[in-house]
Amino acid sequence: MLPTLFALNAAYRLAFDNWGLARNQYLQYKTEATRQAAISATRQLLPARNVLWKTYLQATLKPRPT
Repeated sequence: MLPTLFALNAAYRLAFDNWGLARNQYLQYKTEATRQAAISATRQLLPARNVLWKTYLQATLKPRPT
């Protein structure tokens, strides 16, 4: 499970870095192309974050045997 979390975290970090770059370019230039790039980066970031959190929570919140 740990290698999976490392891989998902790497994918999330890449998506986050791309989002940050696209966001900053949009805030600097305010063009339609940079706006579309920021939207596209956001659409890649959110699923990557959700998959990482879902996998992490499934790995850590397993029910305890009774």
